[in-house]
Amino acid sequence: MSFSSQLAKVYEGNEKIEFQVWATCYQQYSDGSKLKVLYDRPVTLAVIGLRDFISNLDGQQKKWCIETIVGTVVMILEEAFESGYGFNMNYNLMDKEVSLSNFHLLFSAVKEVEDRNELISLMIYVLFAPLAEHEVAKIVKYIRTIFFKHHPQEGKRIWLGLIKYSQHRKSNPYFYDDQDIDRLNTARQKEAAFVKQIAASKKIKLDLSEIDFQTFRGSILVRVFAITLLQS
Repeated sequence: MSFSSQLAKVYEGNEKIEFQVWATCYQQYSDGSKLKVLYDRPVTLAVIGLRDFISNLDGQQKKWCIETIVGTVVMILEEAFESGYGFNMNYNLMDKEVSLSNFHLLFSAVKEVEDRNELISLMIYVLFAPLAEHEVAKIVKYIRTIFFKHHPQEGKRIWLGLIKYSQHRKSNPYFYDDQDIDRLNTARQKEAAFVKQIAASKKIKLDLSEIDFQTFRGSILVRVFAITLLQS
């Protein structure tokens, strides 16, 4: 049985492995020259590491797990914000959903305030990224049913940040496929600075009575409302 097949079963809870098996797979996957993107599942291994063996991991292994998951999410976002729909050869497609549904493990593993703020920023980006609707539905469900249970305070900050972003995007519109590269880059830089700012803020002020579709971007509010269902 290949590592990939075994890891899939372990991730789904249909099989268990000893830490030594995990460590052997880690040795292979952490060597980039041996990684076969089409077949290997480094994100799945990283998630299993943070979920099942967090107390066994040394500093380097833990760092690899975090960077592997975060790095893949970044690649997914970069792909989503590009106008093309080409096949991404930088990560295993089977790892895509895994990387987008285990942020709670990252928050449990990361303690530095700056690092946690970066994770909040990343999650805000995931929630407004132009991903496929079925992918968005899974992400929203994950945040509503799993993430909030593990990290309610961070969940609230993400929720508030997404609302604020909705307002920002309404007053600062741009198109992902804008042919004016300078204008597009300027808009993205302004957006990145705003997301970083709200992700770092713990005192976001918001008057819910002021939310409307005239001053807030409707498509983003729809995702906000989907997450808000958790609060009922």
